[in-house]
Amino acid sequence: MARPKAKIDLVELEKLCGMQCTDEQIAAFFGVSTRTIERRRLVAKFKEIMDNAKAKGRISVRRALFKSAAAGNIAASDLPVEKPSRLQGRG
Repeated sequence: MARPKAKIDLVELEKLCGMQCTDEQIAAFFGVSTRTIERRRLVAKFKEIMDNAKAKGRISVRRALFKSAAAGNIAASDLPVEKPSRLQGRG
């Protein structure tokens, strides 16, 4: 007999992804394994929600860093939001 499908609230998933939570953190929140999150990501709607929320979260972080740097916080201006992979390998 198959195990019942774990219930993952998509609204809560969107909030967690917007806060840049890892798969491990999301899995712990819903009481499922990281493998469950990975399998669900294969579903288009689930993947779209995660990807869009994470993108919006990165924008929020950038906006907050920019605002902090503009207000004179030197440290905020030096923090990268994500690894500039397109620049790697250039001398």
